[in-house]
Amino acid sequence: MFFIISFCTKCKKEQCQFGDSTDTSFIIGDASNNFTLVTFESTVKLIGLRNSPAKYYLDIDNDGHLDLEFCSDFTMSRGGVAHQESSIRILNSEIEISVREQSDTIHICNEVFYNQQLNITSNKVTTYNSQSTFSCSEANTDSATIINTGHYPQVYKEGESMDSLITWRKENLIFSSYNSSVYSYPITIDSVYVENYSIARGLWNNTSLNYLLFRIRIADNYSYGWVQISIHDYMEIWLHNYAVQKNAFCL
Repeated sequence: MFFIISFCTKCKKEQCQFGDSTDTSFIIGDASNNFTLVTFESTVKLIGLRNSPAKYYLDIDNDGHLDLEFCSDFTMSRGGVAHQESSIRILNSEIEISVREQSDTIHICNEVFYNQQLNITSNKVTTYNSQSTFSCSEANTDSATIINTGHYPQVYKEGESMDSLITWRKENLIFSSYNSSVYSYPITIDSVYVENYSIARGLWNNTSLNYLLFRIRIADNYSYGWVQISIHDYMEIWLHNYAVQKNAFCL
């Protein structure tokens, strides 16, 4: 495992007044107005190795307690089941993350084809969803089986602003994930059964320089902030910088 803890060395707690409300009119990515921006010496790149996740921790408000855990995970069983995932875990109960709800339909594609060279009939069954790269041709039988709804961190672009309809969640969340596997075994002397699994989830795969938006409760108010992130190949996390409103450092 790979552990790093990041603290804002230029930030320290002090006595200050919140006023009547916290400013929510800020522009995401613009830290010039009442934000503290924390940059890393170099981009933090998390790449989980096989069955050995890579993790990175942030102490957002510099109180000596960890707030967020970023994790890049890659697991593979002996049977060939592969799972790639990038995720975030909330360690501070006062922190919430902006999310988007996404519906997902699971399909099953049935395909029968004959291999003349091997003189074998193959029955191939592929379980997939709308975000995977697999597509079922019109010549095959396709059926929808399960419809799921999940919450994923919302993707923000630089220059965007908050709106009043944001959904906030305190749960652990997945940026992006991909499950895949292929099984093949004979049914009879001249027929083979092939089972394929291709399920992709999340909003962040192959996104570059986007923003995760969070808020942290301080007394009876919220302090807002963001983390600039890139996600590659479902599991690889690049952390570029983060920013938080200065009232997060109030005692």
